[in-house]
Amino acid sequence: MPRSFSNSHKLVAAMLSVTLINAAQADTDPLPNATQQSLLEWTIEGLSSLNFQPVPDNPAGVVPLKRSGTLGSAGLFGTRRILMFGDLHGVNQHVVPVVDANVKQIFTRADLVIGNLESPITPDVRGNGDQAFNFHMTQTFVQGITTKLGISPGKQVYSVANNHSNDIDLNSLTGKWPTTLSSVDDLEGQGYKFTGIDQNILDTPAVTVVDLNGMRVGVLGWTHVENRDPPALYRPWLTEDRAMYKPDWLLRPQPRDFVSLKSSLNLKFLIGMPHWDLQFHSFPSSETVAQANLLMSRGMDLVAGAHQSTPQPIITGTTYMNKKSITFFGLHQLYTSPGSNWYEPLLSLVAELRVNTEGQLVSHEVIPLIRRTINPAPLESFKQCGISLASSGAELIKLDRLRCEVEKIKALKLESTPPYSKMISNFNRFEAILTTVYPLP
Repeated sequence: MPRSFSNSHKLVAAMLSVTLINAAQADTDPLPNATQQSLLEWTIEGLSSLNFQPVPDNPAGVVPLKRSGTLGSAGLFGTRRILMFGDLHGVNQHVVPVVDANVKQIFTRADLVIGNLESPITPDVRGNGDQAFNFHMTQTFVQGITTKLGISPGKQVYSVANNHSNDIDLNSLTGKWPTTLSSVDDLEGQGYKFTGIDQNILDTPAVTVVDLNGMRVGVLGWTHVENRDPPALYRPWLTEDRAMYKPDWLLRPQPRDFVSLKSSLNLKFLIGMPHWDLQFHSFPSSETVAQANLLMSRGMDLVAGAHQSTPQPIITGTTYMNKKSITFFGLHQLYTSPGSNWYEPLLSLVAELRVNTEGQLVSHEVIPLIRRTINPAPLESFKQCGISLASSGAELIKLDRLRCEVEKIKALKLESTPPYSKMISNFNRFEAILTTVYPLP
């Protein structure tokens, strides 16, 4: 059903929202506000992105979990696979990539796929936007890449709460987002599931519930970062002050009890999808780590973060009754511009989490991928690593295929010859980043 908000609802929502935001930021949320954070990223830390070299500082002393491993017992009744990705962009592209069969297999075997749509959804291509790079993605792009990845609508939950949610088609007078909200309505009519839209600030934030073959799983997405402030009387995107905190009778923010929330919804497993922390940092800030531990201690089973535009580590925690929980601080990007040249690939990521039917963690694995422009004239030996399904355009492949191609280059003693030397340089950089953040088992 189309979403509508009465004027009286907007007024009450605005009063509560402003009160909670100010209180939460003053008393319980030491992170900078969204506008300050965005400016900091793009004026200072943004410089590091020119060579795609993330900041290596580890202010909280996080000890990363291994890239893959066992977390618990599979139980008596099998497991469910939850696949996660970070940011999916539609920046100036709107062209669906070719998806390698080995990548598609990862998605098709999942019982649930979750990820963040890092651009407002529009019914068509827009010639300009309110932010640099013209951040938006068309409904056709969302449908196309979902299909190419092998995801069935209804087996996915996409979050639309992020720093770019307000980038385009924001009507400051009426407080409406005609493109994203109407596009979400259209896609929901086709079976797609979404989170991150705050439908009623007077009630508990809307949790998207998915049934995984008899196992009820809830998904709650929200953002800490917004590039543009929405109108005071209308805040459609779920923000952390609403997701993480609940006001007491004096409107003082208190950490939300996710154990009770799960019980009220009859959930076995609850997933939080925060859009948080600073971009281009390999490790989260101390404040973000504190938030992750708070979420896990209050009953959040899985925290799957996004926004950082680089991989960040994994930690485990304890929810209640010694039940293990897990946080993936940042899962980088699944897809955006593939790069101009085939020998300058870009890193992508997905992570797979297996849980048993009682909602207990079983195992995890981070799976590195590569997005790149298709090589129109590959070396003959490259064909032993895998064959592109098209002769032009962009493709999404596993990092293992790029590793195989690097080995072929070295076997031919071409590692010092352009453009192969550039390709090897990029591959080595990816390996260094991944090893730092996700140590090998």
